[in-house]
Amino acid sequence: MSNIFGKLRNLSRINIFIVFSVIIIMAFSMILAGILFYTKTAEVLSGVYREEIVRELGQVSRNVQDQLAAIDSVYVMLLANTLIRDNLDPTAEGYALFTENERKLEIERQMGYTLVNSYLWAKNLINGVYIFDTEGACASFSAMDAPGIAMSYAHDVTQKLDLTTHELQIRALDGVHDSIYFSRNIFSMNSGNKIATVVVDFNSHEWARLFATGADENWLITLNNADLQWSIGPETYDDGQIAALIDAAENHSGFQETFVQGTEYFIASNKTDAAELTTAVIAPKEYLLRDLSQARSSFLTMYFIIALVSMLFTVLVIVLVTSPIKQMTDYVRAVSRNRADAKRPKGLFKELDEFAEAFNTLLEKQEIYYSDLYEQEVLLKNAEIKALQAQIDPHFLFNVMNTIAWKAEMSGNSEVYEMVISLCEMLQANTLSKDRAFITLKEELDYVRLYIYLQQKRFDGKFSVDFDCQTVPETAQVPRFSIQPLVENAILHGFEPLPDDGRSWLLTVRVKPDGNGIRVWVEDNGTGFPDDFDIDEVKSPQDGEHSRIALKNLNQRLAWIGGAGSSLSISREESKTIVSFWLPGEG
Repeated sequence: MSNIFGKLRNLSRINIFIVFSVIIIMAFSMILAGILFYTKTAEVLSGVYREEIVRELGQVSRNVQDQLAAIDSVYVMLLANTLIRDNLDPTAEGYALFTENERKLEIERQMGYTLVNSYLWAKNLINGVYIFDTEGACASFSAMDAPGIAMSYAHDVTQKLDLTTHELQIRALDGVHDSIYFSRNIFSMNSGNKIATVVVDFNSHEWARLFATGADENWLITLNNADLQWSIGPETYDDGQIAALIDAAENHSGFQETFVQGTEYFIASNKTDAAELTTAVIAPKEYLLRDLSQARSSFLTMYFIIALVSMLFTVLVIVLVTSPIKQMTDYVRAVSRNRADAKRPKGLFKELDEFAEAFNTLLEKQEIYYSDLYEQEVLLKNAEIKALQAQIDPHFLFNVMNTIAWKAEMSGNSEVYEMVISLCEMLQANTLSKDRAFITLKEELDYVRLYIYLQQKRFDGKFSVDFDCQTVPETAQVPRFSIQPLVENAILHGFEPLPDDGRSWLLTVRVKPDGNGIRVWVEDNGTGFPDDFDIDEVKSPQDGEHSRIALKNLNQRLAWIGGAGSSLSISREESKTIVSFWLPGEG
């Protein structure tokens, strides 16, 4: 029995390994994909709903502001009527010429003239308007079927008002569901004393329809201040939930996610200037993310189906692939045992058939391969010896250049001597600092001076140089090759294209403290940069042309070192081109 299991294990271990590997990988991928899908989708949907709720809040707030402005216009229209104002103000001329009943009738007549043409009245938004004088007498203009009851409600509202404020006040009465009351005190223009209170009975259902148009039916919209708590939305909210949600909206302006009585809500709220109303749009998170649960169920179902089909297909592929491999393995094993009856299997995949042919060729040419390998080793050894012989020691190069300089000096050619010595010092400085990203300012300037000296010799004194670097310590650290590319650009692109007509060309190098760092300027009065020059668009040079690729590389290095503030700055002042950069550190 153990032999049977052993043979089965030997025959099927590749298949078993691949099957289990695929199952584990797919299960892990499915779990990970499900988590990522749910998390990312929840994040995206939360963002979408957040924007939607905030946008709806903005619309509600704008609608409320517009409606408050429209309501406030009622007071403006009433007070703009001289007859209404004079019949309310005891200090007005002619006030005493009429009886109280005559004044009331005149006020109501004028209220009718004013309100009948009002947009709010035409749209049935106003149930009635009531003006109470200081004695409690009331003049009214009402569209209610029971105007007496409506007037008594309005009178109840006046008992809860602040009778000293000039601001618009909003009230609601318990048990009165069809009305929201807006009131404003009227003060005499002559004496400054309060002469009346105007109460506008507003149709709450029509008002809610105006500012809640387009809102989802499952969203709760609330308005509240110190005197009013008003809401519109599903009837599933009880008074305790609404009060808790309003408190949460008042305590945090903007968007928030909060738990109230075990349920998570999205809340967007802000406070309007008029009447200090806090408007809020509230929605249960579970309701908003219901699409996510549906998508997750569909996703998991489809994923399980795809995974099952994929595993069945994988098993089929494994059988088709491993069977020819086993045949090929048996053939190779038979060949390794020098069996004369070993036959190459037929009907393999093209790749395995090619492998069998290559294997036979390998057997036939084994001796040749060993000979070639030995010959290659000999050639490689000779190549290594030649490579070692071809290497040039930098010290050998410096010694040769010093010898050339000595020969020039002995021959009395001091100019050649100075140029060779300068070139030698440049190469030596480059070699010694090649492993350092930063060098001292003195080392960089010494290298720049040597470079300028050689260029001046090359251009036969076509330009002069001015250094202004005395206010910065020589020990200040700067990036290696940070000033030389700017000097090279000024000479090759600023001076070289200009004709040698005897004009004075000047190159200026300045280094000075700047804030908590240093600033480097390189100025020239040469040709300058093209008008459409963009340092980020500089490309590698073609054969035989100059390129500003060194400036692009330097700009990237400076940005890595000091951020965007250290990038190259290119400007033009009169006839001068100025290229500068700033480095953090002690100046």
